[in-house]
Amino acid sequence: MKRNVSLSSIFSLVLLAALTAGAPAPALAQAGAAQADAAIHAAVQAMARTNKQAQLWKNTGKLVKKAKAARKAGDFAKASKLAKEAEMQAQLAYSQFFEGKARFTADRLHRAVGLTPAQREQLKAIDALSRRHEGYKAYEMAERLKAEVVKGHRVYRVQPGDTLGKIAAREYGSAQYWREIYRQNRARISDPNVLRPGQKLLIGAKLAD
Repeated sequence: MKRNVSLSSIFSLVLLAALTAGAPAPALAQAGAAQADAAIHAAVQAMARTNKQAQLWKNTGKLVKKAKAARKAGDFAKASKLAKEAEMQAQLAYSQFFEGKARFTADRLHRAVGLTPAQREQLKAIDALSRRHEGYKAYEMAERLKAEVVKGHRVYRVQPGDTLGKIAAREYGSAQYWREIYRQNRARISDPNVLRPGQKLLIGAKLAD
C-alpha cells in the first residue's frame, strides 16, 4: 500500500539536512526540534481533515499527545516518529471512510440495469482505486458515474403489443418497475395503460436498491 509523503515532511527533512551539515550540537538540536514541530503540525492537520468526514482511530490523538510530550522533553526523534505514525493513521482513516462510500455506490452501479460499455469500464477503474486504498479518488469517480447514470437516458420506440410492464420486464428484468418508466415519461404518457406503437419513450439506467 502506497503512503503519501506530506510536503511538511519533505520540508523538515530538507531543513534537517541543511542545518546538520557540519553543524555543532546546538544546531543539531534546533534542526531536530524543527523536524519534530513539522511532523506534529502535519499530524494535527491530517487529523483535522479526517475529523470533518470520518472517525479517527482510537489511539491517533494519544499518539499526538505523546509526540508533544516527547517534543517538550527534548526527545525530538521520538516526537517525530510518533507524529508521523499519527499522521499515517489519520490518512488511512480518511481513505477508508471514502473507500467504504465508494464501494457502496459501486455495488449499486454493478447491479444497475442499462449501463453502457464505457460506464462498465469506469466501474472497473473505481474498483481498482478501491483495491489500492485510494478511497477519496474512488469515491469522487463513483459519484460522478452515479450522476451520469441517473441522468442518462436512451430512446425506446414502442412496439405493437407493448405495455409498460412488458417494457420494464425487458429493460429492467421485472414488470414491477413499470412505474419507473412511467415516472420518466409522464410528459409523454397520458394514460399508463395506453401506449401507441411508434411512440418514443425515455429509458434510463436504474440503480439497484
